[in-house]
Amino acid sequence: MEQPLQSHEEERKLTPAQMKAEAAHFTEEYIQRQLATEPVDEQQAEVFLRQAYAAVGLDPPLRVFWLDGPHQLIALLTSDDDWVSAEERFINIPEAIRDSLKDSDEIGPIKDKSSVLNSIDEKITSGMQESVEARLPKDFKPYYYSKGLGWFVSLEVRWNIRESVRDRIGRRIWDSLGGGDTIRYSELSSIKEGIYTDAALNYSRWYSMRAYDEASDLACLHFYDTYFAPNEAHGLTHFNQMVSGYWLGKEVALVVRRPKALALDEAGRLHSATGKAIAYHDGWGFYAWHGVQVDEKVILAPETLTREDFLGGRNVEARRVIQERMGERFVWELEGTYIDGGPRGVLYEVTLPRDPERVARYVQVQDASTDHYYVLRVPPTIQTVAEAIAWTFGLSLEEYHPAQET
Repeated sequence: MEQPLQSHEEERKLTPAQMKAEAAHFTEEYIQRQLATEPVDEQQAEVFLRQAYAAVGLDPPLRVFWLDGPHQLIALLTSDDDWVSAEERFINIPEAIRDSLKDSDEIGPIKDKSSVLNSIDEKITSGMQESVEARLPKDFKPYYYSKGLGWFVSLEVRWNIRESVRDRIGRRIWDSLGGGDTIRYSELSSIKEGIYTDAALNYSRWYSMRAYDEASDLACLHFYDTYFAPNEAHGLTHFNQMVSGYWLGKEVALVVRRPKALALDEAGRLHSATGKAIAYHDGWGFYAWHGVQVDEKVILAPETLTREDFLGGRNVEARRVIQERMGERFVWELEGTYIDGGPRGVLYEVTLPRDPERVARYVQVQDASTDHYYVLRVPPTIQTVAEAIAWTFGLSLEEYHPAQET
C-alpha cells in the first residue's frame, strides 16, 4: 500500500476533501488485498497473529496449523476422536496435523467447544473495538465537533469505508459463499450430544471463510491505524487480509489459506465461464454465474442442459441462469406452446409445475447486432410479441415504437 498523505496524528492537516479522497484510495486497496489469491508469507502472518493475541493480554498459541481449505477445517471441528472417520470424509488433512491434534483438548466436535475458547476468539476479534475507538482523535468521535475536520465528515468517512467493503466483500462475496445461511455459535443450542446438524457444519464453514465476513468491521480499525496512530488491532487487521479463515484457541490456532482461485465479474460478483468461481487447495469450491451458485454442467456443458435441470434448479435465480445458458434451446426443451409470432420475435407459454403461477410466458428475440437469441420471461397476461417486447423496455404497447429499440 502506498504511503498515506499523513500517518501521524500530530502531523495530520488533511482537509475534509483530502480525507474523503484518501479514504476512497485506502478502501480500494484494502478490498483488493482482501480478495487476493497470491500465496502469502506465512511466517509474517503468524507474527501478526501473535500480535493480536498479545494486544488483548493473551499468550500466543503454542501451535499454528495452516490448512488448505474449508474441508479440512470442517473435518477437524466437527469430528470426534475417530480420525479414520474424519479422514474418510475429507482425505486431504495432512497426517502431521492429524497426529499433532489427536491429544488436543481444544479440537473436537462443535458440541464440545468450551466457552473459554469461544471467549478467546471473541476477545481477539471483537474486543478491540472499544479500546481502539477510545484512543481515536477527538474529531473522530461522533459526539465531538472540530472546525478543522467536523464530526459529520468523520462519520461520512467511516460509513463510506465500512459500507464499501461490506458491499463488495460482504454482500457480493460472503453472501455468495453461503454466509447468509451460516449459523454462529450462539445459535447452536439445538445441537445435542452426539447429534450433528447442518448448523454445526455451517458454523465450521464460517470459521474457514470468516476473513471475508470480518473485513468490513476491521476496515475502519485498519484505517485509523494507518492514518492516525497505531492501535491494538494492527496485528489482527493485517493477519485477516492474509488468510481466508481461522479458528483461534488458547493453545492451537487453525488458519485456512487463501483460495487458489477467486474469479469475479465486472460487478464484483463471483463468476466464471470456464471453471469454479472459487476454488481452494483442498478441493472445496463451487461454480457461479454472476453471483449465483450453479452446478458444474451449467458452466462447463450448457449444451447438455435439459428440462429436468431447469425444473430441478435449487431456486429462482439458479433457474434463471439455466434458462440463460440454454439460450434458444430453452423453449424447445421445455416444450413451449406457440402463442404469437412476428418479425421481432416469438411468444411462448411454458408449463412450470414448481412455479407459483404454474405457467410462464417467454418472448424469444434476436439481437440484431450479434444475431444472438435471448429468451425473456414476461407476465402471463401478455398476449402478443409486440406487447411483450414493449414490456421488456418498461413501456405499454401504446408507448412502444420499434424505431426506439436498441
